[in-house]
Amino acid sequence: MIALISQFTFGWLTVAGCSGFSDYGSVGLIISAGSGLAFALVGGLILSYQPHNRVGWLCLWLGIGLPTLTTIDIYINCGLAGQITAPGLAYLTWLMYSFSFIQILIPMFILLPMLYPDGHFLSPRWRALAIAGLAVIGVASVSLSLLPDFSQDNSFGGKYPVINPFGLAYLPTWWYSVVSTTLSVTVFFLSFIGIASMIVRLKRSKGDERQQMKWLAYFLSTAVVVQLVFFELPGLYLYPWILDTIWYDLIIMVVFLGFPLIIGLAIFKYRLYAIDVVINRTLVYGGLTLTVVLIYIATVGLLSQLFHTSGNLIISLIATGLIAVAFHPVRERLQRGVDRLMFGQRDDPYAVLSHLGQQLQTTAAPAETLTSIVETIARTLKLPYAAIELIEQDKQIGRASVGEPVGELVELPLRYQKRNRRPPDGVAPRTG
Repeated sequence: MIALISQFTFGWLTVAGCSGFSDYGSVGLIISAGSGLAFALVGGLILSYQPHNRVGWLCLWLGIGLPTLTTIDIYINCGLAGQITAPGLAYLTWLMYSFSFIQILIPMFILLPMLYPDGHFLSPRWRALAIAGLAVIGVASVSLSLLPDFSQDNSFGGKYPVINPFGLAYLPTWWYSVVSTTLSVTVFFLSFIGIASMIVRLKRSKGDERQQMKWLAYFLSTAVVVQLVFFELPGLYLYPWILDTIWYDLIIMVVFLGFPLIIGLAIFKYRLYAIDVVINRTLVYGGLTLTVVLIYIATVGLLSQLFHTSGNLIISLIATGLIAVAFHPVRERLQRGVDRLMFGQRDDPYAVLSHLGQQLQTTAAPAETLTSIVETIARTLKLPYAAIELIEQDKQIGRASVGEPVGELVELPLRYQKRNRRPPDGVAPRTG
């Protein structure tokens, strides 16, 4: 409701004469409005079904904070530009300058990575580290709010030509530099801690939780790679104008809108195990795209140097022909490589049997044979769990297992020389 109110408030500002949508912060407004509503919706749904999950409260907090702070920021700038009469301008500026990043940066880039997906920290040590860091940020923010004015950068791009109504004129000259440095270093440090927490949780997690972590890790890593490769690095070294295009704004919008949607889909376990297929296709077609680009660049560059020409249509046609010829075999090779990386040798039963035979040849004690078989099957097929039980006349005469059961198990009865060899607990489908 508050997120919607902020949208109506901006509409009122526009009617009153504030032209923020047309010339100031238009992209930021669209991003904050859309992502704010998405966060609010996801947070409300999570709290409806899991009221004790802190992830829901964080999403709801972001759903309120993003559009609200953007509306306040536009109100301040329109007031400073003289477009509207802005009562309370100095006090709202004090709030924005000193505490706005706490509203956004801490929940989104620190607490969400540390608490996702169940709303709990990994351990008391992680919780203590987060609390200590947040305490430092709180003290630094209060210290920042005592500056005489807001003309200096608050370490996160915020500054305003406004006198602080709560400022202390007698602060020492080093106050700003110490406080701003402490604040920025602590925020970035805790952001890296949040990333480390996600990595550790991904390594430790099993079953559904692992799939939930993989969804978020896939989304964030894809967003970072796309933004770096196609925008940030080219904009920094080759084409600075690319950062001012609609495509750059679009990718930022997708990231901010996708973040709450991925969290919601993963927590509610919608098509949870489809992530393995998504990752598989991304690796295959991402690698294929990169290969096509490299073939084209290498062919055009080599032939252009060889014939001392550039922009030749024939050279482009030759490069296109090479790509067409190489497309299918390259795709097949990439698909096999990615399948082997993710799923082991499931498509090559002869290789599995070969590994099994080699393992049995090196097994000295007969008692170790069953264990060796199970270990080989689990390793070559990348299964998190596998077990075999020998049954004779309805009695168990042998059993071996490797790993721990996760998810729904699959039982596969086996018979050899009228004896049953079956997996009592079955095998667990791979979860990555």
